[in-house]
Amino acid sequence: MNKKYLFLLLLLNMNCSIAAFFTVNYNGDDLSDPVPGDGVCETGLGNGQCTLRAAIESANYTPNGPHTVQIPYLVNESYPVLASGGVWITTNMTVRGTGAGRAVIEGDLFIESGLINVGSRATIENLEFRPNTVSGSYVNGLYVNSVETATLNDITIIPHSSAAGLAVFDGKLICNRCEIRDGDHIGLRIFGSGGNDESHVTLNQSRITENTNSYNQQGGGVWLQLGQLTVRDSLIDNNKALGPLPNGNGSGGGIYTNQHNTSLHIINSTISQNKANHDGGGIYAQTPSLRLENATITQNRADYDGNGGTGGGIYINDLTVVTAKNSIIHGNFLPCPPGMLCYPNGRNCDDTQGGTIGIESLGWVMVGNDDNCPLTNITGESNYTSSVIPKLGPLTSLGGLHPVHPITSEGLEADGGDPDGCSYQINFGGNVADVPLDFDQRGMPRPLDSDSNVFDGNSCDIGAYEAKCFGDDPDGDYVGSQCDVCPNDFDPLQEDNNQDGIGDACSDDLIFFNGFESIE
Repeated sequence: MNKKYLFLLLLLNMNCSIAAFFTVNYNGDDLSDPVPGDGVCETGLGNGQCTLRAAIESANYTPNGPHTVQIPYLVNESYPVLASGGVWITTNMTVRGTGAGRAVIEGDLFIESGLINVGSRATIENLEFRPNTVSGSYVNGLYVNSVETATLNDITIIPHSSAAGLAVFDGKLICNRCEIRDGDHIGLRIFGSGGNDESHVTLNQSRITENTNSYNQQGGGVWLQLGQLTVRDSLIDNNKALGPLPNGNGSGGGIYTNQHNTSLHIINSTISQNKANHDGGGIYAQTPSLRLENATITQNRADYDGNGGTGGGIYINDLTVVTAKNSIIHGNFLPCPPGMLCYPNGRNCDDTQGGTIGIESLGWVMVGNDDNCPLTNITGESNYTSSVIPKLGPLTSLGGLHPVHPITSEGLEADGGDPDGCSYQINFGGNVADVPLDFDQRGMPRPLDSDSNVFDGNSCDIGAYEAKCFGDDPDGDYVGSQCDVCPNDFDPLQEDNNQDGIGDACSDDLIFFNGFESIE
């Protein structure tokens, strides 16, 4: 064998060991690989059966990396995780669902564990987790405890029993296009041991919806117990914090935060239609720092069971500092007691000091006619309190991944925000910087000049939605026909790839390419 051939052979072998692929091909049980470091995924010598557990164990024990575990989609079938303690990821790897749909990982018989426990530098994508416990308790769909940042892409989790769908303990996590839904417990729980290992979680283009917590008092959609949470381009809606039944006193229907060592930052996102038996229908803010930038908080409800509670939109603890910019906090409410006059535009905020804490405004904050939600330390342009009422439509799918509340007609929220455009604040190791916010929650470009004032074209709309124009709207996409690129076809994001003024939804332009006619 010549030296050149030997070198190529050694190089090939080295590359194979660096990036190994393990494909799950068996879902009949949850057996381990007895020899996980031999490079072959199988539950018995020569049987060729590679379970989910065996594949992840093989990747854990294979040197170098990063490795990939592939989980093919099975129609009407799932991959079981049955053994107590779940499956642990302990090395650099990607666990990826493949095929026409999201492969389902399902399990039961757990005690204080998760289906998959995510370690350092893991990426998990295109999977659905259903922690369907038959017995036991505290079962999470995913449990993240990672020194380095783990990443979830295109993940669905359906919480079950008495634990969060996604639990992050002293972990670092970025969740892109995640959906945590239809659970009978908290959607997301963020907690830890304190000190320098606190959790850091970012939700991007994600949705937490239709989760009901009847087991304890903290949160329906999210319980931020210890750590930092950033919510961007996302929707948290229709979650319930009911507390122990009957007559529970659950608080924080959308998000519940604890008062020590937590911070919550909501950017270009919507908190809507969440309910709490007690305080904080949208957010129970018991955190040193709650920052809202182009947020829409509306149609949330406190005192859901009629036994007492305040703060339809936000309940503010006396240790909390709420800072807001370009945001709407309006249309949240409490139930109307018999024989009493109710104010549908009020009760967006309540606090422990009788409505005196308020919100520190950085400008362009709309709270409607609500004396319980005063704005303080006002900077920037004029604030939008008093009788100014936002003009919002119902939660509607208008392009993008998740529904939004559209602006229905020309008002102060349309082109009424920062005249320098939308932006949000980030902290780079103690250095604070303002970053342009170039798109709304759906992906519509910002800013758009939507009103009749030709001098405010660089002003962004207030809230999570950016309007294009108003008026006659035959296709129901909340874009007036006078500026709609397809006035008779539903096209809320106004896509026009060839920029000919005719949108993709209604374009039948003929083009010629190399002499052949085709339709673009």
